[in-house]
Order: sequence, then structure tokens, then C-alpha cells
Amino acid sequence: MDIRVYRISTCHWCDKVESFLKRHDINCRTIVIDLLAGDEQEKAISESYHLSKQRSFPVTYIDGTCVIGFHESRLRHLLKLPSRRVEQEESELEGVKGDTSVLLKDREKLETFEKMRDWLEREAKSHGYAINPDQKVVEEILTGLAVNEKRYGYKACPCRLATGKYQMDCDIICPCSYCYLDVEKNGRCYCSLFVSDRFVSGDPSLPEYLPDTREHSGVLEKSAGVIKEGIAKVAVETPQTLYKIHMKVIGFMQDLADKNKAREDFLKIAEELDVPSSSVQCD
Repeated sequence: MDIRVYRISTCHWCDKVESFLKRHDINCRTIVIDLLAGDEQEKAISESYHLSKQRSFPVTYIDGTCVIGFHESRLRHLLKLPSRRVEQEESELEGVKGDTSVLLKDREKLETFEKMRDWLEREAKSHGYAINPDQKVVEEILTGLAVNEKRYGYKACPCRLATGKYQMDCDIICPCSYCYLDVEKNGRCYCSLFVSDRFVSGDPSLPEYLPDTREHSGVLEKSAGVIKEGIAKVAVETPQTLYKIHMKVIGFMQDLADKNKAREDFLKIAEELDVPSSSVQCD
């Protein structure tokens, strides 16, 4: 079988796909895109996007069929594996975490993780989110965020491929511009770092698989004026956390070349809508 896994080193869902395949003795070719360079990286990005039409990971190619994310039931079906049974499986990732572990030295990693945990608790409280109760998942995601912050200077989503250019990545800086609606609708953000009370309580109505809202929202095709008009219509009823999302996206679209000008635009639009400046996310 032709099985390929396109992944990035910071993505914990990518780790889960590789761990799943390894547990079932399935051989695959792994392409770690963010650790490639030059023409080799461009080729891998092109291949992955051609197969999935998305910029999020993992992308698993199985004999002509593409699976995006860690969609276990879909993987089992395509690989003709039996349905998932209740069994005691080792939860360790068995060394398939790419090169993330070597990007941060052990001591630095511990200190960074403590700072990231403090940041996470502040963000969750500020936005009204709960934190995923699975501490292992949280640690994996925070590690990926720390690696991206070291690489790019900002906490780019570890499950999506960042460009390294703030103007092009600002909608996926954690918590991303799609987090609020994902948590409200699906109980968790795309990475599953921020979750809702429904998720914590184990609501069975929540979807098992979460598609990437970024690829389906069409928000990048809208003009700033259209979004501004939409905000004005719901200005009275919308929680302050939603303003942060829209303001970040507006800045992203209004000026792709000047971070400072984008910040000024954030505040100007907020003032016109009588939104408190403290509710506008300008970082």
C-alpha cells in the first residue's frame, strides 16, 4: 500500500496518527514539512495541498484516499482494521514526535512550559474557555506552541503550517481567530487545547472529528467592510471575546504589510463600534 503521512513537528494530532499506524504495524512514509528546506519543502507543501486542499495537518494518504486530521474510524476503515475495542494501550507516543523534543533543551523546555501554562490559564479565563482536562494533550500542544514562538516570535497554531510572516499568520496565532466559534459549536478548538464545559462533561452529541474551520469559513475572501458591518449588527448581543476574533481578522485583511497600521485599524474600528479597547486583541 502507498501510505504517506504529511505532518509538522509541532502537531500532536500528527503524533497520534503515527502512533496509531505504528501500533498496528503499518509501514508508512513520513514527510515532516516544517523540518525540510528550500525546494524539498516547497515540493512537500505542494503535494500535501494538492491532496487535501488544506494547510492543516496531519494529512494521511492511503492508496488514493486522503484523511485529514486524526480521524481514527476513517483510518480503520481504509486500512481494513477491526473496529476500536476497549483495550489497555500504552499512551506514550513511543518516540514518534518528530524532532520537537530536540528543538528545546530539557531545562529550557521545563521553564518554558511553566510560563506557557501560566499564559494558558490567563487566556482561558479571559476568553471564558475551559482547558482540556487531558494533561498529556495540553503538554503536547503547549510544547508545540513554545517551539513556534521560539521559531517565529509568536504562538502560531502547532496544528497548522505557519509561514513565519506575522501578517500572513495572525489569524492562527493562539487562540486563533476560529477558536471561539469552534468551541461554541463543536466543544473544542481545532487543536483541542481550549474546550467547553460540554466537552469536559463528555457530551456525546459533540463530533468525533473536527474539520479545520479556517479552510471552510471563507473569511479571507471577505472585505473588512463586510465584517465590520456584521459586527455592528450584533454589537449589543455579542460577547466581548468575539470582538477579539473579528478585530484580529480585520487587521489581517486591512493591511498585510504593516503590523503597526493593522493595530491602529483595530483600535479605530473598535472606537467606532463603542467596543472597549481592552476587548481588542492587538498582539
